[in-house]
Amino acid sequence: PMLASYTGAAIPPAVVWYRTFDLRTADHAPLLAAVERPGGGPVIPAFVWPERRGRYSVGGAAQAWLLVALEQLDRDLSTLGSGLVLRAATLSDAATGGEAPAALLARLDPADHAMALAEARGTAAALCRLVGESGATHVYWHKSYEPEGQMIEALVASALRAQMGDEGSVVIEGLPGHLLCEGE
Repeated sequence: PMLASYTGAAIPPAVVWYRTFDLRTADHAPLLAAVERPGGGPVIPAFVWPERRGRYSVGGAAQAWLLVALEQLDRDLSTLGSGLVLRAATLSDAATGGEAPAALLARLDPADHAMALAEARGTAAALCRLVGESGATHVYWHKSYEPEGQMIEALVASALRAQMGDEGSVVIEGLPGHLLCEGE
């Protein structure tokens, strides 16, 4: 979808940040929350492709699977009247951005700190650009239950709050979605 069509809309859009573990439209709490939010409005489904290096980079069969899954998600979204916006989280974006909460960093393998922090900062920068371009006032995603995913979410939420403000009209929310029952 063209982002220009969202700017200046009577009702600001909501961004739904898709992650590699939730590439679906059915039973998708963030998508439903965006569609059913008070006042409604356009929904921008988005996926941020991480520029990873090292042992967790997306390559080979995993990259082929992800490309096919994203194409299918885009087709599914088009039947709902939307389309997937793809962005890249680049390592050049990682040079700026916040710091990860120490408690989340402590749960990661020390060898993974730098790469995870770079991905988190790059993802935050890409989502902040999308929110700025679209004028979105709501951002939703499925929560991760892995330490690295939680760190990425914490930096994304912090960056978005810094950009969007902490007003009552701004919604930045991670929702449960791929566990049968959330732990405490």
